[in-house]
Amino acid sequence: MSAEGLFSLSRASLLRLLRFGLVAAVSGSVYALACAGLILQAGVEPKLASVYAYVVSIFVNFAGQRRFTFRSDASLLPEALRFCVVHGVNIGVSWLIALVVVQWLGLHFVFGILATLLVIPLSTYVLLNLWVFQNATKGVKADASPDSHGATPK
Repeated sequence: MSAEGLFSLSRASLLRLLRFGLVAAVSGSVYALACAGLILQAGVEPKLASVYAYVVSIFVNFAGQRRFTFRSDASLLPEALRFCVVHGVNIGVSWLIALVVVQWLGLHFVFGILATLLVIPLSTYVLLNLWVFQNATKGVKADASPDSHGATPK
């Protein structure tokens, strides 16, 4: 397999990735605004503010990823439980990022927010695609359209 084939995306996969990015931008904005507000307005310590803000953004993220990105019509409960596992790990990672960036490196909390907004979406997309919404059927089928040879992408 060539390097070109290894990194090529189907039209359906590219559209799903773009939808993921849109939902991530919305939930990431919710995270950033909530985190900054908790720190600046409520005086919450940055590590704790990061966790609280992340929990708030999870609800926005699940609804958007399930319905808009992956267009899942699979059973809600198993997907919600897998989603919670992924984001439980992500909460720990966001706390660890805030610890390293703010406390250990002594940088401004904004750098912790930016690092979290970079790391979490990358790992989350892979896990949502391969595990959480593995039984989603609408996401690919709804985007699939015949290519120039009449074949529908998988």
